[in-house]
Amino acid sequence: MKILLLDDGNRGNFIQSYGIAKEFIPSSLEISKVNLKGPKYKLPGRKGKYPLLVKLLNIFCFFGLFKYGEKFLKLLMKEKINLKEKYNFIISAGSLLAPVNVILSKTCKAKSIQIMVPSGIPLKLFDFLIIPYHDFARMKFKKRKNFIITLGAPNYISEELLEEGRRKLQGLIG
Repeated sequence: MKILLLDDGNRGNFIQSYGIAKEFIPSSLEISKVNLKGPKYKLPGRKGKYPLLVKLLNIFCFFGLFKYGEKFLKLLMKEKINLKEKYNFIISAGSLLAPVNVILSKTCKAKSIQIMVPSGIPLKLFDFLIIPYHDFARMKFKKRKNFIITLGAPNYISEELLEEGRRKLQGLIG
């Protein structure tokens, strides 16, 4: 089984995606950094800047224009993803990567797994949506067959991750 994990550079999103990916045993895991070109915007009260042109990817998905979305995505991506590779699953978290996941999974014929509820894109386009209960409870629509509701956010806590956190904390407080 081959899995493509999309990473937008947000550590929280990555940990959730990685936690799900590590549950697929045995599997071959490929991590692809997704960094999109073009103008960016800032959301009030949030860190970082977000690519504006990802909104166009949402429109391609909304109208089912996945081949055109793939061509546009190739222009936007700073690092290329090997689309000739055969993936069984593509995993992502957060709204930024949601249309990227849909476009890649539709063009590569892989199953799409999205963590958290994305904005601006039809939820029926995903094969599986993993939604923490605290997010699902705020949603204004009913549970669908592609929803997987969790009690908390998925993650992957390993001995190495705990040790890394311990070292950082020790460095801060001595």
